[in-house]
Amino acid sequence: VVAASTPAAATLGWKTWDVTGIVGGWVNGSYANHGMLMDGVGAISTLGFASSDNATAANRPRLDVTFLPPCGWVPPLTVVTLPPSADAKIDSANSNKNYGGSTVIGIKGRTMMGNEIRLLARFDTSGVAPGTLLQSAIMRFYVASITNNSNSARTVSAYAVSEAWVEGSKNGGMQTSDGVT
Repeated sequence: VVAASTPAAATLGWKTWDVTGIVGGWVNGSYANHGMLMDGVGAISTLGFASSDNATAANRPRLDVTFLPPCGWVPPLTVVTLPPSADAKIDSANSNKNYGGSTVIGIKGRTMMGNEIRLLARFDTSGVAPGTLLQSAIMRFYVASITNNSNSARTVSAYAVSEAWVEGSKNGGMQTSDGVT
């Protein structure tokens, strides 16, 4: 089930997804937080998103959560910005490689050859107390590079992940994989 979709114009800069529903389920315990998978739909260029390992800290992904604390009192809204606790890409053409240590992680829609690249991200929401009245949860990723720009319509969708995964520490080289592939 698609949790959120956003048009992904072929421009560098921030892209956002409203993932309030997914995060609300994690916070209230409806389902386990295994993160999100992001997938390109349509004829999509390869979008390179800055990862949590990116040298430019200001471009690293984040989840901005806005909420009212529990307990029945109504203070001003509280906003917390959460960095990913893990992020990586899955490349179907290189299924034996791990990209958990890459500084840029990409998304590429299915090609005529059948391969695609997807992005995984997990945010630790345990600091948001159960019973919290969640107002919004906006996931933000910075497009740091674009290759094979097709200039055609494209959408990037986010889905809740249903199984646990390990980020790993490799950057796509020939090393033995130590995480998600």
